[in-house]
Amino acid sequence: MSFSEVLGKAVKKFNEKYILIPEIKKVFDKYKGRSVTLNITDDTIYVFHFKDDGITFETSPQKSPNDMYIETCKEVFQRIVEERKIRVQDVLQGKISWKNINLRDVRSIRKLLKLKHLNIERI
Repeated sequence: MSFSEVLGKAVKKFNEKYILIPEIKKVFDKYKGRSVTLNITDDTIYVFHFKDDGITFETSPQKSPNDMYIETCKEVFQRIVEERKIRVQDVLQGKISWKNINLRDVRSIRKLLKLKHLNIERI
């Protein structure tokens, strides 16, 4: 399964459930109107828009919003999701960078999308 397919399925599942589960809706409400740009340098750019009716997801947009931004490679992002933590050495070595987002936001967004594990095809 491709990276895009995994993220797309996570967004679809979220949109089907978020209104029904008050705990998820409460976390989601603080991100409404915002967007996350996830630039996977050896893959593509993914943008998640948090709207009143759920999350929309697009790949390789013409213009990325200037809101929450994360940049890393596939290997590091997959490890972040699988291990549920960011390794200090990845940050110190410049393997991951972000702006306008903090670790609490990363954890919240991962929980919203229920990203527990990513199966990414290696090229």
